[in-house]
Amino acid sequence: MIITIHLKGHEQILWVFPALTTVFYLLPPHVAALISLVFMIGVMYMIWPDVAHMDLLRFGISAGATFLFSYAFSARMRKQAVFLSQMATTDTLTSAGNRRALEEKLLHIATKLKRYPQQKCSLIMFDLDHFKEINDKYGHGCGDKVLQNFAKVISERIRQTDSLYRFGGEEFVVILENTTLLEAMALAVELCKDVEDSAWHIAELCITASAGIAQFSGKESTYDWLSRADEALYEAKSNGRNCCMPHVTASNC
Repeated sequence: MIITIHLKGHEQILWVFPALTTVFYLLPPHVAALISLVFMIGVMYMIWPDVAHMDLLRFGISAGATFLFSYAFSARMRKQAVFLSQMATTDTLTSAGNRRALEEKLLHIATKLKRYPQQKCSLIMFDLDHFKEINDKYGHGCGDKVLQNFAKVISERIRQTDSLYRFGGEEFVVILENTTLLEAMALAVELCKDVEDSAWHIAELCITASAGIAQFSGKESTYDWLSRADEALYEAKSNGRNCCMPHVTASNC
């Protein structure tokens, strides 16, 4: 636009307005605002000698109004997009990631680890013990609070680089990047102990969890990785619950 005005004169000034809105459409609001301010100052400087002061004032007011409207609209739309993205990937009850977010994260990790096999990643699959009995005895409202508190206990204990997801019902998955099977096993034991020792909103509640742990082999699919953790979880529940079981393969013995 600046080049056009420089070559053809102030007659092209009306094209400034679609140029302004286009910048806010293509770029984040703060970046677009900075570029637009520099752009408008440059245009005003170029047309100053050829345009009457009153016409220049009208242009300045119009361009300023377009700038403010475009900035406000762009900022609102970006905020709305972030909100919708979070809603699409977050479990509304526990604020953990949902099943869709888990699948996307697993695919990302699998792709990365197949390129860099020297890196390790493990996951823990948790299942709250006898959760159906809690719902039957105290109601689903109590069960919802248990799920929320469980997610809070886990989230406060894991690292910022780790991530928690609600897999479905009372099952949760923690993904531990740069973590071996033995390290994940040790953490799972600590997390189950934290859950058992936690205070709940009903004093007589005693909540425990079982866990299955699996380390990514480097060649398997994400479905197989989850399935191995699920097998280990089933073994933990078969062994009396409130315990952790690793799924050991030849690659992580």
